[in-house]
Amino acid sequence: MQVKSAPGGADVYVDGIYRGSTATTVGNLAAGSHFALLKLVGYQDWSGLVTVRPGQVTILDIPLQVQTEMNTGFIHIESMPSGASVYVDGVYQGVTQGGNPLDLTGIPPGEHVLTLRLENYQDYTTRVLVQAGKTASVRASLVPLQAPAGSGVVQISSEPSGANIFLDNLCIGITPLTIPSIPAGTHEIVIRLSGYQDYRNTFNLSPGQTAQIQVALNRDMPGIPFPPFAAVLALIGAGIIFPLRRWHKR
Repeated sequence: MQVKSAPGGADVYVDGIYRGSTATTVGNLAAGSHFALLKLVGYQDWSGLVTVRPGQVTILDIPLQVQTEMNTGFIHIESMPSGASVYVDGVYQGVTQGGNPLDLTGIPPGEHVLTLRLENYQDYTTRVLVQAGKTASVRASLVPLQAPAGSGVVQISSEPSGANIFLDNLCIGITPLTIPSIPAGTHEIVIRLSGYQDYRNTFNLSPGQTAQIQVALNRDMPGIPFPPFAAVLALIGAGIIFPLRRWHKR
């Protein structure tokens, strides 16, 4: 999906996940309908369902509408770790992303209940006072759920993200991911992403420990395969490749 906007620089969310700023191309989308959301401070949010068809590039070119009335406010939200789902007064608003906080626009003035939810972390809830034409900032430090005795927590991230994670030969999710309640001991981890070399390693986890695994994946550099013997013979027969001959002196 190619996403453009006028003006550019709008944050793009597809199915609640931040995918960059316009203009941008969003790849690896399954065929079917996807919920797209564009956000730019000073402009009205745009959202809608976009149909993606197999093997085709769907172009989304959105003219954003200026917010002419400054009778609403803004909320700037960051979380540590990122990836938390954000709710205002119980209504889903989007997901926090590392290096790109979530900016909410068009929030009515007054007090609102803000909730952040992330798997394996305690919910974060606070009250935010929004004033017309102003931005309220929230920085939330999420608290991990307590792991049972004799187990630990593993936090896994990769660059690029979206890689499959295999723990002890079992696929458990994609990066970034926090895994609670991992039994203490030695474990094998494999991180796999198409177009990149597998990352494989073992680690030892102590009871109550939180282990962080951060991996920079290396691009796969496939070698040039040697042509099959039959293909070489065909090229020789066509006169494209000339066989080497041993010349003898007479």
